[in-house]
Amino acid sequence: MRISDKLKIREIAGEKLVILEREQQVEFTRVMVLNKTSEWLWNQLFGTDFEADRVAALLVSKYEVEEAVAQEDAQKWIRALMENDIIEAK
Repeated sequence: MRISDKLKIREIAGEKLVILEREQQVEFTRVMVLNKTSEWLWNQLFGTDFEADRVAALLVSKYEVEEAVAQEDAQKWIRALMENDIIEAK
């Protein structure tokens, strides 16, 4: 999987945002706010193919969390991105 290269992070009023526009519904725009961890993961993974194990490894290396916790958090992060059509399949 990979983060869509059509999306960019924008900073508005000190918040890191991803603006999501649907091609079929131009009038429908959503905003996803990224916390610092999500933004860091985005920056580490943008433009590359990755799987949940790589996300978990990044979390372990940066935050020194247990592998099981990192795996669970990686799955949650990926699920949130998939639900918002941010991740593209390989």
